[in-house]
Amino acid sequence: MRIVITGGGTGGHVIPNLAVVAELKKRYPDADLLYIGSGAEIEEKLVKDKIPYRKVACGKLRRYFSLLNFWDLIKVPFGILQSFFILIKFRPKIIFGKGGYVSVPVVIAGSILGIPTVIHESDIHPGLANRILARFVKKIAIAFPDAKKNFKEKLRSKIVTVGNPIRKEILRGDIKRAQKFFNLNQEQAVIFITGGSQGAKSLNLKIAEILPHLVVDFQVIHQYGKSPIIFKHPNYHAYDFLGKEMADAYVIADLLISRAGANAIFEIAALGKPCIFIPLSLKVSRGDQLLNANFVKEKTGVPVLEQDDLSAVQLERVIRGLLEDEEELEKISGKMKTIFPTDAAKKIVDLIGQCLT
Repeated sequence: MRIVITGGGTGGHVIPNLAVVAELKKRYPDADLLYIGSGAEIEEKLVKDKIPYRKVACGKLRRYFSLLNFWDLIKVPFGILQSFFILIKFRPKIIFGKGGYVSVPVVIAGSILGIPTVIHESDIHPGLANRILARFVKKIAIAFPDAKKNFKEKLRSKIVTVGNPIRKEILRGDIKRAQKFFNLNQEQAVIFITGGSQGAKSLNLKIAEILPHLVVDFQVIHQYGKSPIIFKHPNYHAYDFLGKEMADAYVIADLLISRAGANAIFEIAALGKPCIFIPLSLKVSRGDQLLNANFVKEKTGVPVLEQDDLSAVQLERVIRGLLEDEEELEKISGKMKTIFPTDAAKKIVDLIGQCLT
């Protein structure tokens, strides 16, 4: 049996796909898998050593005017043609798409060839790619139950709520290993700050203002992405990207500060970690992170701070307030563990199996 996996451009698409790949290999050990991506650096970095990888042309689906839209309109049909020939040669029984603009040509080509597809939507507000593709697919898996109302009513019979696939290795962090790798002491609380696989320049600027104060009382692990902070202190441990060490950073942290992408939310929830969410601003996003974060806030009471109105003084006050309130930390931790299923990859592979019969 042959299966195509597609979706990418950012870690938000690739990392859940790899969780599904791991479950597919477990369930169908003799299956041939092929990943079709956009050629983005993070895709190749994360995927190539896991399964065979091909790339196709794809146009970014912007919601605003840009001259690049005209060029990308040309790339989409070319990507469909590339996908068409890749699929004819590989002859998959089914396609699994995680969203992102690269999934559009692959799923459309699959539909033309009569290949069934399952797609997955991570956010409450579906991305444009999945909204386009919903009519072409057999099943739509969603992470948040509230996402269902944001698809057209005639498509809702295809929808199944499964949660968001998370990496199993993220649940295998080790405190002693973390203490050694990050060079941490056992006396001071640990704050882990992450802006996602691409980092977050604007978030890092806020953090930079309060770092000199935080490191006096706390230890800080910071995944800064492409926007490093020029700051040195024994209690500040900065990394552009954490791979296998991410699980150890999670497990050692007493408090997380994070964007509110679906991957981060579901990983933090599975670990039951107290956190502060700072969603991407509405000025630079479609508002999906704000919706995701507020959903979790309603269920757990976790603080959600909107970036546009956030001052460094306010951020430091919230951080200190939480770390000084053990009862609140425990309450948030307990609620986080209960709000989402942790077996999304299994449920997605179940859906794939149903579509194969």
